[in-house]
Amino acid sequence: MITWDDFTKLVGNLLIYGTPTVVVLGALSKKAAEKWVETYFTKRQKEFEHEQAKELQRLKVKIDTVIQGALKLQEREFRVIPESWEKVSEAYGLAMWLCSPMQEYSSLHYLSREELNEFVERSTLLETQKAKLRAADSSERDKLWQEMDTWQRRNKVRSALSEADRFVKVNGVFLPDSLRDQFNRFVETIWHALISYDNGSQSSPKDWKMIRESWQKLKDEGEPLHKAIEEAVRRRLVEQSEIAEEKLTEPA
Repeated sequence: MITWDDFTKLVGNLLIYGTPTVVVLGALSKKAAEKWVETYFTKRQKEFEHEQAKELQRLKVKIDTVIQGALKLQEREFRVIPESWEKVSEAYGLAMWLCSPMQEYSSLHYLSREELNEFVERSTLLETQKAKLRAADSSERDKLWQEMDTWQRRNKVRSALSEADRFVKVNGVFLPDSLRDQFNRFVETIWHALISYDNGSQSSPKDWKMIRESWQKLKDEGEPLHKAIEEAVRRRLVEQSEIAEEKLTEPA
């Protein structure tokens, strides 16, 4: 194979020996030049194709990584949205139950000693509370039970709301911005209602105005937010389902 050095020597010889040599070697030098050019560009073409293949493979790996990441993020969002809705809705329902002006309690006034013991054992009261309820006079049982039951309800609401708040904050990165903001506002609204309820119920005597305000806040602010979030969650889940169906129908 003719190299670049060979080609330059050939050109140098042409300059040294002059026109007669050019006539004699004209065809040979032209063929050699064409051969060198063909060899050079063939080599460069192969190098280019090799580099191009490497770059395409690198881009393919990068694109596959991005796609897989997007799919995992979408899958996480598809799980987080319904669970956030479930936890926040449960906390809201329990708060409405606690703050409602219409409350219902079991009456223990006329229970026999055996019936009272059975009722107390089935309850989730603390052992000290059970003992206190058993020892109470029959005329004091209902008032005492209502206080204890309200205490349990309040703890149940606060536990559910704390769990909902924690879940939304921890997984907020997987929620769409608008939906995350709605969840946070909703949780904050419920917290404010509970603070009002606690302040009213723990006052001596009870501040019924504050207790009613807690219920009103849940109705006036909480209920519209609850409905708005429900619609937003439904829309988002429908969108996600449609995207998943499109991917399933895409040709391999």
